[in-house]
Amino acid sequence: MANKLNDEDKKKKCKEFEDYLDREKIIIKNPAVFDNAYNPEEIVKRKETYLLYSEVSDFVNYRNPNNLLLVGLPGTGKTVTVEHIQKKMNNILKEKKIKTIKINCADKTSNQILSFMIGDVTKLTSDNLLLKKFFSNMEEDCLLILDEIDKARGIQKLLNNLSRPKEVQEDFSKNLSLILISNDLNFADSLESYIRSSLKLKTIYFEPYSKNALTNILKERISLGFVNDKSITNILIKFIAEKTSSGRRGDCRIAIDTLFYSAKKAEQDNRDFITERDITLMFDKSIRQIEQNRIAKLTNNQLIVLVACSKSKNKSVEDIQEEYLNLSGKMGLKQLKSKSMIFYLLNYLDMQNLIFREIKTIVKNNIPKKEMLISLKVSEDIIMDEFNKRTLNLT
Repeated sequence: MANKLNDEDKKKKCKEFEDYLDREKIIIKNPAVFDNAYNPEEIVKRKETYLLYSEVSDFVNYRNPNNLLLVGLPGTGKTVTVEHIQKKMNNILKEKKIKTIKINCADKTSNQILSFMIGDVTKLTSDNLLLKKFFSNMEEDCLLILDEIDKARGIQKLLNNLSRPKEVQEDFSKNLSLILISNDLNFADSLESYIRSSLKLKTIYFEPYSKNALTNILKERISLGFVNDKSITNILIKFIAEKTSSGRRGDCRIAIDTLFYSAKKAEQDNRDFITERDITLMFDKSIRQIEQNRIAKLTNNQLIVLVACSKSKNKSVEDIQEEYLNLSGKMGLKQLKSKSMIFYLLNYLDMQNLIFREIKTIVKNNIPKKEMLISLKVSEDIIMDEFNKRTLNLT
């Protein structure tokens, strides 16, 4: 009898689950268009788009190495623009006998990147041998796209060699052009001067999306992903765009996530329309998820400086440096002891919208002195969650 009841309970629960699955799609008909990895057929074109068109066409037409650095804050359209051009130009590039290779370099060593370049991710050997194999196997000119190059590990020597293929392979006769993509606005400055000289990078800076651009992007996603575009008013679309452009430096991912989560919230409440309250709640949720992802991508030193910012009592650069040295020393990590390196990391964290820097006048021993004070723009619990995940536990 008990087994029979259990079976009936299971069927009932299964039926309830099926009811949820079979629920009518009230608002969202195609969730894929709200995914951060979604590559739209058309993008909102800006001056950066046309600059990139121009530079890539120069390489196609004249075959001279034309190395580009695309920089901008997260969510400003660097990767989606490159992928759009890559997709749109694919047939043309094939006809012109140009091969494109795109690699996400986040947390990869030069050896891993080279392995991806030759299409063999299992065979590990020296960088020099992999590079020579890549050059000797090149049957066509190549456009090499290295995304999140600022997150790669030990990349400088590889970039130098890629800019001087004939010094590595004497009989090299093809043409290689690079597109480097970075969220770090100071990435070029982090390279050794002789590497910058060899690369001859042309920089294209991607401005944060404006309110109007974000509005157009949201309307495009709504037309593709919603059952009915009347589920959200124009006023609320502009509300999302305004909050994103003014409060989150035009990060397009936050705007799209907010729209998607708001639609899901309305559906869960069995509504076919989105409210301002949905947006306010889901905007905060979107920011938290973006922050978690952003912090997860930090290097150990960047993360420890961020932890030091949260643990420092006075929030001055000197206090943060002292806290950083204390933490990294306990963990036995290679330390960055110069104050200039701490400034560099703080600058990076500021550009990632993780901290806020403010100049204040502090009185010490009756002497007024200007100091830079740091405050967090993310929750300390998110920082410590990532810190603990990496087993870098405070003792």
